[in-house]
Amino acid sequence: MDLNLSRVDYMQVSLTHPKTMKLLPSLGGKAQQKVAIGDHEGVLQVFNMKKASEVNQVFKTLPGKEITRIEMGGALGNDMYTQWNMILVKLDCLIIASI
Repeated sequence: MDLNLSRVDYMQVSLTHPKTMKLLPSLGGKAQQKVAIGDHEGVLQVFNMKKASEVNQVFKTLPGKEITRIEMGGALGNDMYTQWNMILVKLDCLIIASI
C-alpha cells in the first residue's frame, strides 16, 4: 500500500520554543476553534481555518520580547474549555493578552 503525502504551509512563523502553540477550545456549537502560536521574535498570532485551506488571522501582535511558553487561563470556577477569555504568555515577566 503506497501512501502519498504532501506538505501544505498555512502560516509562517519564526522559530518557536516547545509549548508555544495552543489549540483554543471553541465557544459554541458551530464556532471555529482557534490556534494561538508565539515565536522567538515575540509575535503572538491567533488564527482559525474557514475551509480546508483558508486561514483567517484573528489576532497578531507586533514583535517584542521572545515568547517562551503559552498557557490558557480564565476566571476561577469556570470550565476553561468552554469559557476561555485570555491567553497567558510568558516573557521575562507574565503578560496577559485578552482576545
